[in-house]
Parts: sequence; C-alpha cells; structure tokens
Amino acid sequence: PPPPARAQDQTQPPRMDVYPRHPDRLGYPPYTSMRSACVCSRARVTECGHSRERIARHRHMHARVLVPRVLLVDATPRRPDRDRIVARAVPSLVCLDRDGVINVDVGPPGVTDVEQFALIPGAARAVGALNDAGATVCVVTNQTAVGKGFMEERYLTDVVHEEMRRALTREDARATISGGIYYAYKARSEPCQRRKPAPGMILEACEANGVDASSCAFVGDTVTDMQAAGRAGARRLLVCTGYGTIMGEALRRNNVALPTRIWSRVDDPMMSFPDECFPMDVYEDLLHCVECILNERAQRSPI
Repeated sequence: PPPPARAQDQTQPPRMDVYPRHPDRLGYPPYTSMRSACVCSRARVTECGHSRERIARHRHMHARVLVPRVLLVDATPRRPDRDRIVARAVPSLVCLDRDGVINVDVGPPGVTDVEQFALIPGAARAVGALNDAGATVCVVTNQTAVGKGFMEERYLTDVVHEEMRRALTREDARATISGGIYYAYKARSEPCQRRKPAPGMILEACEANGVDASSCAFVGDTVTDMQAAGRAGARRLLVCTGYGTIMGEALRRNNVALPTRIWSRVDDPMMSFPDECFPMDVYEDLLHCVECILNERAQRSPI
C-alpha cells in the first residue's frame, strides 16, 4: 500500500514555480539567479532535505527554479493583440497610389481627359495633414494608358498631374506633393521593373527622398499596390475606395469594423491577396487612413 500522505510542514518556505525555459523567451522580467531544486518539494537546495548527491544522481527528478528580484512590472507574458493596430511612428515617406486613392477611379484605361479628374472627398485634407506631421508625400501610379496609345506622356505630366496638384491645393493649401510623382507608362505586355506589382517606383522614391523602405508606407486600393509595397519592404495600407470597395463590402458582411489589420490569407475575407501582401491595414478611405496613422490609438479624430 502507498505510504500515508505526510502533512506539509508549515515552516517550509513557500513553493516556487518551476519554469522549463529561459524567462526572457517567455516575456518575463529578468531574474537574479537560477538554482537547482527538487521537483517534489519545489524548495531551494539549501532548504531541502535532499542532498546534492541525490540531486546529481536523479537529475530527471529535479529542475531549475527561478529566484525573482523585486518585480516592478506585471510578470504576465505579453502577446500582440491581433485585433488592435499597434501604434507606431509617422512614416517618413508616404507613397500614394493615384486612381482610386486620390481621385475617383473612372475604370480602364484610366483618366485620359483632364475633365475626368475629380478628387475623392477628404483626399486633400489627408495630404495636408501628412505634410503638417512632417511626412514627405509622393505619388506612385501605373499609367499604362500612355503605353497603349490612349494618351500622350506629355499630356499626362503637363495637364493631368498639374491639375491634380492644383485641385489638392485648392481644397487645402497644405496639400502639396513634396516627394514627387512617379509613374510607369509601359503597357502590361511589355516587361517593366517599375510598373506595379514590381517595387521599382517605390524604391526609386525612397532613394530620391533619402528614406529607407522600412520607414515608408504605401497607400493603395488594389492587389498590385500591396504586392509592390510588400516587395519593397514598405508598410501596406489598403483603402476601401476605388477597387478597394470590394474588400470593404466583404469586411462589412463579416461584421468587421474599420480600421482592421489582416495578418494572413486566413483572415482575408476575399482570399484574393497573396502572402506577400500581409500584414495589411485596411481603412475606409485616404482621410481615415491618415487620421489613424497620425493618432496613437488608431481611432478617428478630426484633422
């Protein structure tokens, strides 16, 4: 028969938890020392009835016990909250797609007449707020209508893009494109390292403005926008305007409030974005996006 259970000696020191791994890997605060201890009593060696020789003979019966110093913080391991956008510093460079982000997307082949150009409400305020926050703003856009022969390159630069600059400053005097306008005009049938989803234009903008890609954020509305940002190593920000309205409708059907972060294809309600697009933050529009990245708690606040 098993021996009778022995009552615990009340004079024994309090039992201590035994941690199988190093505390730093679990997110615990540092400890002053680690000492051998009995698993049966969980007490320190000097206060245990077992000898050091017995501990040496039965190492499988013993473990390492941590003696904590005075803890000034909660020792509970912290893990990132997948439902909350983690606050971070304002990006040094913010690259904006044009059609569907700054102006209304008119569909293929894009804006070929300046009369078609119309700003999305709030876009000028968003660009102005970024400038006020010290961020450099540039435009990165595919304009394959030039390569397809629907529009001359000079008309794009001297008429359409100049109208974009004037329209922004008309609505908000702070809204200037200080980082330049980068466009890829070759048709999709021609190989090009600048046309999205290739990262060429984003890397070019980073180099021209003296910014590392890790300090850059890209705001777009399509899969190719997020692919280009992922390949460049920039932060990926998707807006639910332009082609992004499909993502917004899918999130609303799943009762997901914006802003939200999509970590992987498992979280993607459309299952249409490749792995290189994640993690990806999703916002209502450009103004909502800027309000959130300028706010430490990622909540809406007036600009």
